Parts: sequence; C-alpha cells; structure tokens
Amino acid sequence: MNAVLLGTLLHDLGKVGQRAGLSGNCSDIVSAVLYPLLPHGLQEAGKLASVPEVTTVPTTPGIRPAEILRIADWISAGKRDESTKEIAAPLLSLFSLVDIKKGSLPKSAFYSPQSLSLDRNVIFPDDKMHELASAYKSSWESLINDISLAQGIEDVESYSTTLFYLLKKHTWAIPLSASEENRDISLFDHSRIACAIAACLMKENANPDEVSSELISKNAAKDRFLLVAGDVSGIQDFLYTITSKGAAKGLRGRSLYLQLLSEAAAKFMLRELDYPLANLIYSGGGHFYILISSADENRLQDLKLAMESSLLQMHQGDIFLALGCAKLTARDLLIDLDGEQ
Repeated sequence: MNAVLLGTLLHDLGKVGQRAGLSGNCSDIVSAVLYPLLPHGLQEAGKLASVPEVTTVPTTPGIRPAEILRIADWISAGKRDESTKEIAAPLLSLFSLVDIKKGSLPKSAFYSPQSLSLDRNVIFPDDKMHELASAYKSSWESLINDISLAQGIEDVESYSTTLFYLLKKHTWAIPLSASEENRDISLFDHSRIACAIAACLMKENANPDEVSSELISKNAAKDRFLLVAGDVSGIQDFLYTITSKGAAKGLRGRSLYLQLLSEAAAKFMLRELDYPLANLIYSGGGHFYILISSADENRLQDLKLAMESSLLQMHQGDIFLALGCAKLTARDLLIDLDGEQ
C-alpha cells in the first residue's frame, strides 16, 4: 500500500521537470531523475510513479497497484488535457473566477511557480507574469535537492510525511496543466487528492475493473467512499469567556488551541484508521473534512465516541466534536466526465 501511495504523490512530478526544460515525457523523467533518489526500501514506489498517465478511463487489465494509481490519478484530474506538450504556465488564482455580479469577472491574476516562501511576490497573485521558465527551473532544482536530502530517512511513515510537505512547498503554485479545466488546480492539490482516493481503494481492496466500469456507467454504483465532516462546536462561548485583562493575548491563544484541537482530532482519526495525511482534505476554523473508505464506517462511530468522551473530560461539555458523513461513489468524485458533475 505504501508503494502505491508514494507512487501516486510522485506520479506527476515529471511535469515540473518538463516545464523546467528537461526533455522526455513525464514518466521518463520520473524514472530517470526521481527513481534513483528514493530510499532503498521504496524502489517499488518509483516504478509505480513511472507508470504512464492515461487520458481516458483506464479499462485495460494490468497490475492491480498500477491500475489503482491510474484510476485515482484520473479521477483527481477530472477532464484530462490530452495534449502531451507541457507548457510553462502559471497557476490561475481562484479569485479570478469569482463572479461578484458586476457585469464581468475580475482581471485574471496568477501565482508565480516558485517554491513557497514568506515573500509577498510569491504568496500573492499578480496579473503580470515574467520569467516563468527560470521560476520553473528554480523550483525543480530546489525540489530535487530537498528530495535528495530526504533519501536517508528509512522509516516509511516519516519519509511519506516529509515527501508530502516537500511537495506542498515546491508544487503548491504549479498548475496541473495549462488547459482551461485545470489551470486553477495546483499540482500539489491534484497529487494529494489522488493519493487520498488511492488509499481508500487500497483499503477496501477494490477491484480496478469494477471501479472503471462504475466510472463509465451512469447507473447506480457502489458507495465506496465516506466524506467525513468534523465541527468543533461551542467555539464562541469558549473564545469570549475571557477577562478584560490580557484579552487580546487570551483570544489569540484560545483561537490557536481550537485550530490545533481540530487538526489533532482529524489526524487522530486518520492514524487510527490507517490513512495517510493526504486524506485530510481540509482543516481550518474549527472544521475539517477527511476522505475514507466506506468499509471503515463502523470504526468511525467507535472513534467518535472515544473523542467525545475525551473532550467531555477535558472541557465538561463546553466544547464537543460533531461528526457527520456522506457516502460517495467513484463517479461522485469525478467532474466533467460528460460535461457534468
């Protein structure tokens, strides 16, 4: 399972190399450049990462781990850009697509494809983009250097977490593709969602042929996934029951505590259910969403009771965790298969 998940995270990194000026297709770059940098015990992940991507629903029988990777990658990407040429394009800011009913959309703004840093020219979008080629080259070189430094990490879980955050650092502002459909989706978000989907399919020991059939068919399909929503309730009372002396400091401290509490609850659930960090879809403002296999529905209820009991002991009912979930099919996760969701 670890090989599939790591392979899914690494699978599309060859796109960055192509845009940085390397020759060859995506899978060849992964095989030639990234494969030798993996720890010795994770070479299988490198082989899976080198599996060529597909532009249609995978239907040809093959090795199960590779087919799971392809299906997860395809679902996460939605409608594929069938062009094999990678263009050094910037990531479109989502705010450029927000219609505020003023007669036209805002002027398009883009993020420079640079590694994450506390530089306003990096973290804020701009309507003017220059020197994309050099920015891609710099991000690629930084990514390769950091992956090389992580090669000595022998523990699989530690390496997986390190790789996850390295990808976030270096591919957060790199678009999945330059196509109209995917120019506002970062490579990091695509890869982590693909990893989350693959984890769910591997967890239930899914048959790739059955999943492919469900993606093609519009008929009822199996509920394979659970989108779990968590909400830390009682926030307002907890935040504002503070004395006037040192109120600002106390408010910041309690806000941080609630954020950490929400993340801790989500990560506790993932750890107990044996899912990677990629399955934490969102966490913020006292809310979180995780994606798990429907096979874990019963265990989810047990974890809910355990967390409620712990919070009751710590806060005497002032703060509690509300959980809800929605069952999803593979097709529910797919967008733009036939021009619809």
